[in-house]
Amino acid sequence: MDAPPRWLPRIQAAQALGISERTLDRRLARGQLERRYDEHGAVLIAIPTDPGLDKLTDVDRTLVVLEKMDGALAPLVAHTLEQEATLVRQAEELGALRSQMTDLDLATVLAPLTAHLAAQEQTIVRQATELATLRAALEAATRPSWWRRLLARFRSTRGTTT
Repeated sequence: MDAPPRWLPRIQAAQALGISERTLDRRLARGQLERRYDEHGAVLIAIPTDPGLDKLTDVDRTLVVLEKMDGALAPLVAHTLEQEATLVRQAEELGALRSQMTDLDLATVLAPLTAHLAAQEQTIVRQATELATLRAALEAATRPSWWRRLLARFRSTRGTTT
């Protein structure tokens, strides 16, 4: 049978549980702890009591807490060890990949790309020359002859149209 809880004011309850007042408020909000109000409207928090715990010395209480913490921390420690093993494996793989990268001869990788780039450059130069030739031919074909330009200038100064 469980012993009835002790009802303590908010600050004393946080101290008795070994937590901050903010953590106490969070536990109250989650419904993990009970609260009630005394005749003056002050908040009282229910602190669970363990009848066997009252008979223990401080050292025994510390051992009980440590055993509970050990049980709670065991899965976290196991998970951390797994993550450490994964990190070690990944670091070894990274080292192997780095050594492979340094073993590659960059000249053999870049040689085909350089040749392709040179061929593309020659194509661009050839096409630019062709474009300049075509522009000159287009300009020559669309420009009026000298006598038409002279006639147009003459008409514009006289203001007559024929």
